[in-house]
Amino acid sequence: PENITTIDLTAFVSYNGENVAASKITNLTYNSLINADAEGMETGDNKLAKIFPNLVSVSIGENVEKVPSYLFFGTYDEGPYVANINTVTFNGNAVDVIGTFAFFESEMCSLINLNAVTIETSAFAYNSRIVTVTFNDRVETIGQTAFYECGQLTVVNIGDSVKTIGNMAFSKYENLQTVTFEQNENAGSGASVQSVTGLTSIEHLAFNGCTSLREIEIPESVSSVGDGIFYGCTGLTSIV
Repeated sequence: PENITTIDLTAFVSYNGENVAASKITNLTYNSLINADAEGMETGDNKLAKIFPNLVSVSIGENVEKVPSYLFFGTYDEGPYVANINTVTFNGNAVDVIGTFAFFESEMCSLINLNAVTIETSAFAYNSRIVTVTFNDRVETIGQTAFYECGQLTVVNIGDSVKTIGNMAFSKYENLQTVTFEQNENAGSGASVQSVTGLTSIEHLAFNGCTSLREIEIPESVSSVGDGIFYGCTGLTSIV
């Protein structure tokens, strides 16, 4: 109903902490009506992942400005909660922040229209089934360890709005073969890896351990490069 303004997550949990009904929900749209910080939810709890353990599809609503930290955290003290998410879709351009550990180890397969301005620490780390990640033109900061050890990732497309790639953001990708820096509309064409005018900083160990990476062109806009950004990239034959 239109007159409902807030739904606390505790609405899906019984008095004894069980969530029998919620365990049958497989598709969820997360929007501003859902209060992930409701009284009775533990700080740092894995929240939606714990309450809805069998999610297959998650849609982030057009009015969501921040995806809270730990919201879909896939592992907790008692073991994994989310292991079946196939797709996370971001709708609209309202999201400013994806919080720390928001989708940590949630085993998702696909990210669609990833549009947050800031992706915080380990937001998508240890998602072993992601194959491709494309950042749209709102993303400015990819935080440290943001996509750490996403083992199946083979392609990363970094848009021209990205300014900072944080420490170990894409570390430990044994299957990563291609890193594409999206060409700005005013840049030249023809290069296999194009320039990005917005990217200024690639921080420590950003691509550490990407053993399948063969070549990469660092955009001319980059003015700061951290230590060991290609440490352990044993297959790398060309850096421009």
